[in-house]
Amino acid sequence: MTFPNSEERNRWLPRYLSIYNWLRKHSALGWRSPQQRLVELLC
Repeated sequence: MTFPNSEERNRWLPRYLSIYNWLRKHSALGWRSPQQRLVELLC
């Protein structure tokens, strides 16, 4: 995704990080999100 300027990019960054860390599945983590894997490691 491209942005017209850094202000617009910075406005979207929290949403992107939320999706990346909480929802997006990662093959290196067994198709779990980083948050799911962290919970598994801490339990």
